[in-house]
Amino acid sequence: ELPPAGPVIAGSACVLLVAAVLRQPGPVILLIGTAWSLIHLNSAIQHRLDPPEGTNVRVSGWVSDLPAKREHALSFPFITMDLPGQNGARTTVLVHWYRNWPEIKAGQYWSLDLRLKAARSRVNFSGPDREKWYLSRGISVLGIVQEGQSLSPGLQPEALSAWRQRVHDSLDHILGDHEARPVLLALSLADRSSIGQAQWSSFRATGTSHLLAISGMHIGLAAMVGLMLGRAGLLLMPMGLILRHGGRLCWGAGIAVAVWYSALAGFGTSTRRALIMLLVVCMVQLTRRNTPPGHALLLALATVLAGDPLAPADAGFWLSFLAVFILLYLFVPRNGASGWLKSTVRAQVGIVLVM
Repeated sequence: ELPPAGPVIAGSACVLLVAAVLRQPGPVILLIGTAWSLIHLNSAIQHRLDPPEGTNVRVSGWVSDLPAKREHALSFPFITMDLPGQNGARTTVLVHWYRNWPEIKAGQYWSLDLRLKAARSRVNFSGPDREKWYLSRGISVLGIVQEGQSLSPGLQPEALSAWRQRVHDSLDHILGDHEARPVLLALSLADRSSIGQAQWSSFRATGTSHLLAISGMHIGLAAMVGLMLGRAGLLLMPMGLILRHGGRLCWGAGIAVAVWYSALAGFGTSTRRALIMLLVVCMVQLTRRNTPPGHALLLALATVLAGDPLAPADAGFWLSFLAVFILLYLFVPRNGASGWLKSTVRAQVGIVLVM
């Protein structure tokens, strides 16, 4: 439940008045951030549907992401604009297709008969909070397919999801039944649906399951490849251009590769967060300002929250910024040179103890 609008507006007006009299920008910035978050929260809650049990509808729309194949069902996000009672508003339905599902690909248009269910789940004292996950991903309602008809067997050429589907099909054709196929799909397209329970158990036992979520390390590696390509490209340019714009060209190549990889991974929540943090680092570097690392981290935090006020609903948000904060605490300021072995052990011990 959100706070009622009346007291919020009255309190905001009082804070703004006091801040204006005292000439303090801090409360104004805090108030603007709070209002921005409330607007997004209110919109997310208003888009949640609570249909009566057994509600059946027929809707048409398109598959907006790679379908995930489970043992007994096929799941995929489905965007429709003709859900009854939504006045043509764009609505995301998480669809589950049980038994005898056809081949469905991202970017296809379908007409589906759905039995709707509220986007809620079991309330347990342990395990994932699915309802919060639905809210943070913008899923308004769940749908179970009763019957479906394809409206466009081909893929839409302009859609990001269709491009990712074509890459997925190419990788499937190349890899076949290779044992590395599930991991390669996870690391390239953020498609973890092919990883079996035995593999997940192995990743959990070794503490490496988080490496399959496309986030800071992956985006950083992509940017590093782009920077190296940019530096190689400088060899073909005149010296005058290198002296004036060499740094910008290298950083531009790094950002371009990072954005390309983020798009290939579907711009997931952790991917967007890492990309924003990289853009902040790029901006700090190119402006050549003496920005303390802590300020850069806070700037990245503010930018992420401005772009997605619902990001704190994702545990990865806290893990990402906490991990960076720990490393900054351990290595800033740098008092003299430190060997690579000592630095590596120090970083690992700090991360393990705190996280």
